Amino acid sequence: MLGEFGFIGTEAVRAVLETVRREHLSGALIWSLRYHHRHGGFFWHSEPAGGDFFKAYHWPGFTSGQVYDETALMALMREQAFAIQGVPVPEIEIPKPPTLLPAQDAGALRWQGSTGAAGYDIERAERESGPWARVAVNVSDADVQYQPLFSDVTAEIGQAYYYRARARNPAGVSGPGNVIGPVHANSLTFVDEFENDSKLLVRSKHWIPAHNEARKYKEDIHRLQGTQGGWLIYRVAGPMQAARVYAFFADQPADPVFQISKDGREFANIAAQKSDYSAGGGADGYLRPVRYDIPSLPEGTLFLRIELTGPAALSRVEIHYGH
Repeated sequence: MLGEFGFIGTEAVRAVLETVRREHLSGALIWSLRYHHRHGGFFWHSEPAGGDFFKAYHWPGFTSGQVYDETALMALMREQAFAIQGVPVPEIEIPKPPTLLPAQDAGALRWQGSTGAAGYDIERAERESGPWARVAVNVSDADVQYQPLFSDVTAEIGQAYYYRARARNPAGVSGPGNVIGPVHANSLTFVDEFENDSKLLVRSKHWIPAHNEARKYKEDIHRLQGTQGGWLIYRVAGPMQAARVYAFFADQPADPVFQISKDGREFANIAAQKSDYSAGGGADGYLRPVRYDIPSLPEGTLFLRIELTGPAALSRVEIHYGH
């Protein structure tokens, strides 16, 4: 048995596996295939030895792993797994239906993923018996790390809905999974995971999009890193009700200044509740995770401004909005 190997490209993996077959080994263990998380999404993992490039693989491969050719490598692993047994590679099967998890908010839906699913269709109804309408197609459960997977921004505020989901891959689409509800849409939820800066209204020049050293940031693969004086402004599709900001600091938190505005010209400070989740440093230089909550915003708030008072990395912003 060839023990754990990895941190190499797809063609190098192919050469290793062909050697395993040629030398009649029993098998080979690649670094590192991670499975679905019971609370939604996947388990994530990266290591310094991976050169800040490779991350744990997820079957059948996703856009989040495009930089290290995840989809092609996973297909190669499947092909070679059958070849080493000397049997034909079977056709890909339609995945089983996913299991939606209980939810209190239409802006924070999660589900237990289906093996082999490349994406999920989300369906909604006003009654448990239907009729059902599809509100999202091919939603990935590998885009975010340890956060809700889907926010229904097409819901009508004040309405209660039932939800279900179907899993899909190139073989087809599963039947519907379990039904959850009623889930109340008391507001809509805007989410910025910083895959890019397209969701910002405007920002200063003090920011740099970051994707490296995910291990130090609780495996978060998309962040916006800034320095003192850096600011950014959000404007969403309705009056803001509440906000939540996830940040990381190398040392003692330099709490950002939060400001709100009704017209985008005059801003006033607003206090945020701070939750520090630091468990101390470590050999790998883990950073300090801090969450800031603004549970209630004045009526008519249309703009949120965040200004840094020291070096920090923002990893996620959630804004609840609507009448």
